[in-house]
Amino acid sequence: MNIMKTKTFRIFISITCLSMVVAYLIFFLFFDISHFTGHDLIKIVDSPDGKYEIVVYRNNGGATVDYALLCSVRSTANGKEKNIYWDYPYQEPVIQWENNSVVVINGHSLDVKKDTYDYRRQK
Repeated sequence: MNIMKTKTFRIFISITCLSMVVAYLIFFLFFDISHFTGHDLIKIVDSPDGKYEIVVYRNNGGATVDYALLCSVRSTANGKEKNIYWDYPYQEPVIQWENNSVVVINGHSLDVKKDTYDYRRQK
């Protein structure tokens, strides 16, 4: 009886781990914008206090789709960059800082410390 419980537990753990790996891959490939890279640099917009830069790229989606707009925020202190804005189809970027950490990109207000915008998650 004890051997049966051990086998069942091992099967349960294996299925759980496999499910977690598949869920992470689905999230990374279809929902996470952090792995996108910029193609054509359009412009860089500095924050009012100079601590951040918004780096704006136009991404080529290939022959069958239109361009997309990718914006990253870069810390001027350490150079770390993270994607915060992904929009499709491409629209000419209108970027305006509301304060030292909140930026409005094409009408979407984002706190560069915590917010992201991904067109695929919007209704």
